[in-house]
Amino acid sequence: MIYIEPLFFIHKSNGVLSELKDLAIINFNQLVILIIMIKINFYNICIDEKA
Repeated sequence: MIYIEPLFFIHKSNGVLSELKDLAIINFNQLVILIIMIKINFYNICIDEKA
């Protein structure tokens, strides 16, 4: 019986965990997009200075 309670608790909190995971994935994707945009802008600045 001791082992059933934690499993039930994990199952109950699983919805919250998956929501947090989805948020983390969204934030990570935004971070990647931001880094790509910064790299593109930096690359464009380098081209402008060479021209």
